[in-house]
Amino acid sequence: MHLGIKDCQVRPFWGGLAGNAEGITLAHQIGQGVVPPAAERVEMLEEKIFNDYKQALKNKETIRSSTLSFLRSEIGNALIEKRKKNLDDAEVISIIKKQIKQHQDSIEQFKKGNRQDLVDKETRELEILKSYLPEELSVEEVKKIVEEAIRETQAAEPKDMGKVMKVVLAKIAGKADGKLVSELVKARLSAPV
Repeated sequence: MHLGIKDCQVRPFWGGLAGNAEGITLAHQIGQGVVPPAAERVEMLEEKIFNDYKQALKNKETIRSSTLSFLRSEIGNALIEKRKKNLDDAEVISIIKKQIKQHQDSIEQFKKGNRQDLVDKETRELEILKSYLPEELSVEEVKKIVEEAIRETQAAEPKDMGKVMKVVLAKIAGKADGKLVSELVKARLSAPV
């Protein structure tokens, strides 16, 4: 669980590092997860998007700020839908991938309609969204993960594809295209051993 500054409890601190009967040491607070140590403080993707949005507004980057504003809106809708305070990075990545898919579809439609101005705009927005995705795994890395998953699940035939996909998708966590993973698993389970 990610603890932000708002989540930290304020407790009295007396007695230095040794502590005493009246107070709790800072080391104890860190050990209990009350005060997140500086080394463990990692910026969540949702937080990074918000900070980048603020910076884009300050720098008057119109396309970047409008793209991130819409993305923040989609994240807000997901928060309301899931009744959560924050989304983890995997959930934010799935929202970004959905946005990327929509932009790719729009680019296709605008190309058919000979609207190069809109194609250029959508392409710039697409690049902004892609910058928030984790680095994609290579096909070879995905194949290795598929092989590990097949060994783990002891899958032997195409009907075991669901079990294998569940394990693989958990391991890659948005770092590879689901369609590619599906094709690799299907090909591997269909091939004679």
